[in-house]
Amino acid sequence: MALVLLALGLSAGGAAAVLCPSANHGGAFIGMASDTSSYTVTPAQDGRDDVWTLVDEAKPPPGGAVVHSFTGKYLQVLPDNGDNYNEVHSYESFVWTALEFRLKVPAADTYTLFVRWSGGDTGGAGDSMYATMANADGSVVRGVPTWRDQKVGIGDTPGMFSGCCYSMTTHACPCYTEDAATAEAACTADEGYWQTTADAVGFGATCVAGEGKMEQLAPEWYEFAGQEYGNVMDFASEPWDATCEAQGTGTADSGRDEAVWQLAAGNYVLKFYPREDGTALDAIYLAPFNARNPDSVVLAPGESSICADTSWPAGAASKSNDDDDAADDAGPVPPAPGKWASCVRVVDAASGATLELLELGESEAALSCCCVRFAGRGNEAFVAVGTARALTFHPRTFTECAVHVYRLLDARLVLLHRTPVEAPPLALAAFRGRLLVAVGASARLYDLGKRKLLRKAETRVAPALVVRVAVVGDRAFCGDALHGVSLVRYARERNALVVVAEDAAPRGVTALAALDYDTVAVADKCGGVTVLR
Repeated sequence: MALVLLALGLSAGGAAAVLCPSANHGGAFIGMASDTSSYTVTPAQDGRDDVWTLVDEAKPPPGGAVVHSFTGKYLQVLPDNGDNYNEVHSYESFVWTALEFRLKVPAADTYTLFVRWSGGDTGGAGDSMYATMANADGSVVRGVPTWRDQKVGIGDTPGMFSGCCYSMTTHACPCYTEDAATAEAACTADEGYWQTTADAVGFGATCVAGEGKMEQLAPEWYEFAGQEYGNVMDFASEPWDATCEAQGTGTADSGRDEAVWQLAAGNYVLKFYPREDGTALDAIYLAPFNARNPDSVVLAPGESSICADTSWPAGAASKSNDDDDAADDAGPVPPAPGKWASCVRVVDAASGATLELLELGESEAALSCCCVRFAGRGNEAFVAVGTARALTFHPRTFTECAVHVYRLLDARLVLLHRTPVEAPPLALAAFRGRLLVAVGASARLYDLGKRKLLRKAETRVAPALVVRVAVVGDRAFCGDALHGVSLVRYARERNALVVVAEDAAPRGVTALAALDYDTVAVADKCGGVTVLR
């Protein structure tokens, strides 16, 4: 008997203004906050009330206005109540309010982003934001590959850092490896504010992994955090900012990168997400290679480079940077975002006959499925199904996720219970009499309970998103959406999952198969097949 999982996803796009190159500014794309037809704003998908809001300098929100906008009006993420958004592991992490500029690129070129924005406030809260580029179909467009200092979360390795010293002016929080007392004294002498590791984890502090340690990446996003003159609420203090950090998440960007994309002719969406509420933006200037430096550019009302033809063809997609020769296989345009129809089907492998067909709830997407025999339930077979409701992929949003457990009685599926999880469970596997579940970037081990699954062990496996799992003995090969394969071992004496080996090369895993105890075959999104030992 075999189990077959079928899922059908439905989604649709909406109308929006479109920008074209400006003849008056050397082919640069220009978008102004005061030109409300030049952009669209989408609300947060995670339940937060923060949203990009048009602000009049003459009628400032609580906390005061950011002054010297070009037209007296600008966009700001409000309410400004101290929220931050630093849990970013991949492009799919961006589920917050988005400011979107749609672009029609007429010819291939290299484009650099300049933003007129406010990166600080008088309270030292360090407002900041992320910039991303997407194809018209929602898939991410990576920036130009670059090298950067290897970064780690301040709490990723217990005991490595004693804390960091936060500057109210620059919003940087450099990390210390000295003992806490010595480091705190040095921080105080520098007029900084000492943050313990536990406190710094809360606002997403990151540290350089070690002197000379570098990593290469093609950025999925760029972080703009902190400005040269520190705590100011003045757009004119740094009229156009191009320096940022490739895939940064910290309280201050490194200032060593520029947001640069190589774009083919086609349709794209430039998006801005807040890292903290209170972030304000006055205008954008996306410049091709030969355009003028905008350091002295002053824009007047109505100068957004809106196309004469603002149509946005349904289903239009730009050529992907990851696959220039990809065929157009998007298929028919479905009716609405987040709409799914899914079922679980029990099939007789010998005859192909359907023995059971169970339809899931409205807009519930079936993402993973496996058979599992729990150690405490003898030889009884159970079926586990990972689901997400109202799921969209770009950006990754959902209303709820769960793992359903069914009893398999005479080829009939009987729901035993469902266990909520905080992210889409993209992979499931039977593992030593328990259930191994990939939840976000973690691998989690569950046992069977009377009313729900019981969490027994968990470990963070990958920086981005675990999408595939293959099990052999006490080992599990976990495939990440961006960073290759990690080998996880179950340590019985500690009842813990432990990462014991990692892929030397980053790869976007699409499939895994364990060949033996030491060997795994891996397929990636570039069409490659690799065997790792």
